Amino acid sequence: MTRILFLPNDRTLFTLESTDPPEHLIRKVNQGTWQLPDLLSGVSSLPDPVTLHAVQLGKSAVLIFRPADPGFVEQTDFSQALLNPRQLLVLQLLSRGMTVMKIARELGVSRRTVFLHMAAIRRKLRAASMPEAVRRAIELGLCQAPASGFPPGNLPGSQKP
Repeated sequence: MTRILFLPNDRTLFTLESTDPPEHLIRKVNQGTWQLPDLLSGVSSLPDPVTLHAVQLGKSAVLIFRPADPGFVEQTDFSQALLNPRQLLVLQLLSRGMTVMKIARELGVSRRTVFLHMAAIRRKLRAASMPEAVRRAIELGLCQAPASGFPPGNLPGSQKP
């Protein structure tokens, strides 16, 4: 169960719940495909779902809001198209806690190639480190939080080349 804090404007707050995992909910909102819940159908002056943005708060909470600056979403919106399929796969394997060596073996490439993918991922997600890149990717719904219990800031395999 995901708790939603919905801020349609600067004076209103709705607390909702969703059966969608946070990553899927964030992806839906940021792609503009999230549907406002039926219980809000009678509320006037709600923003168009396409103008909303979502970020994760903790493990099971999502903040959905309408940015005051319309350019905010364009400046910070990272989509799956930003990463090529191989980079996305490396990112997903890292988020599961796999080491660079295991990823290289899994993909049939050298460790150096994995490090090059990691550098591209960091650059494209504007992250200083791989744990930060994984954290951002989880928030953006590009991959899921590690099921192994490793916090995103302490993922194995995230050492620098």
